[in-house]
This record gives sequence, structure tokens and C-alpha cells, in this order.
Amino acid sequence: ILQSDDEHLSMFIENPYQENQDPESKGNQVAVENIKKRLELLYGDASALHMHQKPNAYQVEVKLPKQLTNENISR
Repeated sequence: ILQSDDEHLSMFIENPYQENQDPESKGNQVAVENIKKRLELLYGDASALHMHQKPNAYQVEVKLPKQLTNENISR
């Protein structure tokens, strides 16, 4: 799902989730932290990565700025 407002483009990705899922399959969250750091380096505070656990689903939101300016990007 894509959503847009005046300043941001948000992408929502949702996958099924089972409460009795094997804890070993959760991983160590290195990829999530890596993505957060990359977004921050590229866009600063203008971007975000949010994760939401819903009943029987796991949702990720990636928020990016529509316009790139010197204030919200790194060089």
C-alpha cells in the first residue's frame, strides 16, 4: 500500500504472522537496524522505518521525503 501527503511518501508492507512461530526464526534484527541507519544517513529526520505487530500480521512502514533538500539528505 502506498500513501502520500504533502511532504512524504509512505509504503506499507504486511506479511502473515503466527503467534506460535519459532523464536529462532526472528533473527537478531541486524537487517532492521542497518536499514534504519541507511535511511537516517540518506534522509536524516525526514525518513522513518516503523514496525507494527498486528493480530496475525506484521506490518512495516517506510516513510521517505517527496523532495530532497540539503537539509534532509547527506552528501
